[in-house]
Amino acid sequence: MLGRPVEQLQFDANDVERARTLGAAHGEGWTAIIVGADVAADLAADYLARGVKELRQRARAERSLARDTGQQPTGTVDEHPADTHGAEERVGAEAGAEAVRRVEREAERETRERATRFNLELGRSVYSTLSRVRVDENVLRVLASVGIVGDLGDVAVRGARYGFPGWVTESRQKNGKTKYGYLEKPDAERRASDYLSGATKPGDITGRQIALLAMATLADQDAVAVSNRSWHHIKANGPWAAEVDELLDKLVAENLPGSALTLLGPVLERRRQEQQERSAARRAREEASARLEGVVDRIGELSVEQIDQAERDLDNAWAGWTPRYSTLRGLLAARRQQLTQTSDDNAKEAVEQAQER
Repeated sequence: MLGRPVEQLQFDANDVERARTLGAAHGEGWTAIIVGADVAADLAADYLARGVKELRQRARAERSLARDTGQQPTGTVDEHPADTHGAEERVGAEAGAEAVRRVEREAERETRERATRFNLELGRSVYSTLSRVRVDENVLRVLASVGIVGDLGDVAVRGARYGFPGWVTESRQKNGKTKYGYLEKPDAERRASDYLSGATKPGDITGRQIALLAMATLADQDAVAVSNRSWHHIKANGPWAAEVDELLDKLVAENLPGSALTLLGPVLERRRQEQQERSAARRAREEASARLEGVVDRIGELSVEQIDQAERDLDNAWAGWTPRYSTLRGLLAARRQQLTQTSDDNAKEAVEQAQER
């Protein structure tokens, strides 16, 4: 369909996040690295499938629009009918392509406006309800797991600048439409610092950090062009790291008004599903790691079925190459070869005995 081989693929942020949920992505933004051949192959297959689907849709749209918008050329008569026919096809194709681009631009504009409205409503609700919270164990676990102050500029650019009251500028354009302006990182960091420094009570100090974290997690970056987005990823560490997303969503659900929760419903549901997938993947890794304990000491006792299981466990437990992975993979391969050779020798001996009889 492309008329040429695919020489390279460029994964987007959604692909990286999908790989991250599987434990196969390391690093942030455009420097992220996806490890594991199986994960990369799945992402590449999905990428190509999306590309083929988009190309087919675009081709159908261009053909349809060319038929609807194509016009006979006017002016002097061409002495070469074949050339005239070719010109007609080119005019129709160009008109169709331009119509497709207009449709795409309109879709992008609607997506941007929808994200802008979402962020403004989210920002107002978060600012007014989460800037002060009741300090409990869930709040403390979240803040103990996430470093907000150390990454204040990145956190503010990823979320609060899109929706906090007074942080977004509005200007009326000549065509009557509203243009929204967003803070750059230095200004966003200053505004976030002022916001935090205005807190005096424990509920305010913790709440304002939770509010910044909620915006950095939930704000929709479709409100701006890809080149203006933040690629900062909130990182959680420590004993409660795996619980942070669930605890944050619980705080949001318990504090935001009903109108905001209705708006957030699809987002929270998607995050809930992603959390379940991550939990299942984490349990699978833990179970695989447990089965691999002491496998080196038992390598000479493994059956073919146990080798198959150990190899699957290796892929689940370690997403990528490590010296230990390579060593264990080699030991399993050697044991498999040993079993195969023993089986062949036994079969040969049985045949010889049968022939002797």
